[in-house]
Order: sequence, then C-alpha cells, then structure tokens
Amino acid sequence: GLLRTHTTVNTIRHLAENPKEPCRVFSVGRVFRKESIDRTHLPEFHQIEGIIMEPGASLPMLVTTLKTFYAKMGYPDVRVRPAYFPYTEPSLEVEIKWRGKWLELGGAGIFRPEVTEPLGCSAPVCAWGMGLERLAMLVGEKSEARADVIVVVENDAVLSKGIEAARKLRDGGMAVELVASGSPKKRFDKARKENPKALLSFDQRDTF
Repeated sequence: GLLRTHTTVNTIRHLAENPKEPCRVFSVGRVFRKESIDRTHLPEFHQIEGIIMEPGASLPMLVTTLKTFYAKMGYPDVRVRPAYFPYTEPSLEVEIKWRGKWLELGGAGIFRPEVTEPLGCSAPVCAWGMGLERLAMLVGEKSEARADVIVVVENDAVLSKGIEAARKLRDGGMAVELVASGSPKKRFDKARKENPKALLSFDQRDTF
C-alpha cells in the first residue's frame, strides 16, 4: 500500500466530485512523514484538514476561521505568518501563544488555480491542515508527544512486521511510534533519544 503524507487527497476528491457546489469540509486522517522524532514531531500522526469553497472565499475569511477555531479550543492569542506551500498562494503558518511562547500548529492558504481549475471548481478554496497530536498536547497540558512504545524496524525487509506490531499495540490503547528510516544505528539512536517507556525492535529473524 501507499503511505500518504497528507489527507489532501480526500478534499481534492470531494472537490473533483462536487466542483460547482459551495462546501465546507472537515476531515481527520492518519498520515506518515519521514520525520526525525522530537518533542513536537512524530513520523506518524493524525492530520486535521478543512476547506471552504464558496463565492468570496478569501484570505481574511481563512484567517478569521482559524482564529475562531483556536479560540473555541481555549487559545485566543493566534497569529499568522507568511509561508510557502506548493499548492496554495498566498500561504501562511498558524501559531498560538502557549506558556508564553509562540508555537506553530499548522499551515493554510488559498488553493492555487493550477489545483482547482482542472477540477472545474466554481469558486476560490480556502484550505488548512494541522496535527491532531500537537493540538492534543496543548489541551492536555503536555510538553511533549512522546510515545509509550517506539517500534524500531532494523531493515526494510521486516517493515510489514513492524507496522503490524505497531497496529496491534495501538489497538490495545498504547501510544506507539514507528522508526523505519536511516541506518540501523541511526534508527536506534533516534528512538533512544526520545526515551520511550518501552522499545521494541524487529530484524529478519523476528515474528510477531
């Protein structure tokens, strides 16, 4: 299968199937990135995504929507900064004030004509995306998104075993992350650096 890096595939499909109907669409889905694990970054997480397509959709509408969203979550201090994303123009990053510091939570912008015109969209499309886990950190007053268990896959030959192990542990209610990029040494160094509660490794001899 294909590990998606964004949930935009879902919103693009909706636009392609409904190019003339004004809409406001919201989705949550699992995505995968080649990320170095740290206190606010994970290689696997859930992305929150939204779009607004209607006549008059604009950057001020988008900014107001984002500020309202975070205010309802309990974070009224919101700012946006110019950014670059290949499929939106203008583009921006969204930050909220948390514990006296600005924390980046996601990206947003207006879909470029190269994205919407081939689909036959009748109006501008505001779009935004953010990580659910990072938002959950804030709501739960946690300073990190550390996993209970980190599953280390020593080589690509046993990647499917690692994914299946992570799924079973996750189904059991544990916070699990998968490390499967870089050399075996780098994979272990990366996992140990995060100091998880437990570390599980797989090589070609293992079964689960």
